[in-house]
Amino acid sequence: MPITGLPENRLPSTLPVPVADGGTGSTSAAAALSALGAASQAEYEIGQVFSSTTTIPGGGGAGKAGSMKTSPVIIVSIPGAGKFLEVVSAHIFLDFASVPYDNTGNTTIQFTSPATICTDIISDAGFNNVASDQHRTIYAAKVAPVENTSLSLRTLDDWYTAAGDSPVKVEVLYRIRDYTI
Repeated sequence: MPITGLPENRLPSTLPVPVADGGTGSTSAAAALSALGAASQAEYEIGQVFSSTTTIPGGGGAGKAGSMKTSPVIIVSIPGAGKFLEVVSAHIFLDFASVPYDNTGNTTIQFTSPATICTDIISDAGFNNVASDQHRTIYAAKVAPVENTSLSLRTLDDWYTAAGDSPVKVEVLYRIRDYTI
C-alpha cells in the first residue's frame, strides 16, 4: 500500500519491522537487520525505521517497572561496532493493575553506557502514581550519539518504595546509523 502525503522520492521502501529477541520483547538491532534480509549491516537502508516493543513487569525489584532508576531495563540491544541508535519516538503505556506506585520519578530513555538521557523526560506528575492507565509519547533530545550502546528505559527516582504493581509497555521507533559518515 503506498504511503501518501510525501514526495515520491522520499517514500520509505519498507515500513517499521517488529523483531523480538530472546522472548524479552526487546529488539536486537542485528535481528532487525536480519529480518530485512540484510546479509550485513552495510546492506541496511539508511533511514530505515525499526520498531521494538518491550513489556516491563510491575512491582519493585530488578527488571521491574518500580525500580527502573536502580535497574534500568534494556529496550533495544547494541547495534554493533561503528553504529549508533537514533531514537525517533516512543510510546510509553502504564497499564494500571490495582495499586498505584507510592513514589514518583520522571521517566526517560537513555543510552545505556555511558548513561546519557537521549529523549524527552516524562514528568512524574499524574503518570505513575495515579489509579488509571496512562499513555505518553516522547521524542529524541538533542544529544551527541553514543557508539555501540543499547537503549534503556529508566526513571530518575524509583517509583516503588512499598506499593505499586502496574506493568509498563514501551514501543520505541529507532534507526541504526553509521557513527562515521
